[in-house]
Amino acid sequence: MEKENLKLLDDINQAIIKFRGMYSRWSSEHNISYHEMLVLYTIRDNGFCTQKQICENYLLPKQTINNVITALRKEDILIYDEQHSTGREKAFVLSDKGTRLCWHP
Repeated sequence: MEKENLKLLDDINQAIIKFRGMYSRWSSEHNISYHEMLVLYTIRDNGFCTQKQICENYLLPKQTINNVITALRKEDILIYDEQHSTGREKAFVLSDKGTRLCWHP
């Protein structure tokens, strides 16, 4: 049974590596960074997201995601969403431009 479990874990790990490679390649082809893609993907699927949620989902440093969100806001891809923000936790949603980017074929 131990061998079967190790084989299963190895198969899962290989699949994760392949998925990350595909996402990285897609990001490069669309001229966005891998971290930008993660932020856009998360917000597209959830409707909104806070910096803290993104950091926790992907185990990324707060400063990294802060830099990504700041850059995407400057490009008018993300906008602040007061409705879903609480206290110091600011939520962000896709702008019209961001929505078009995320659904670009």
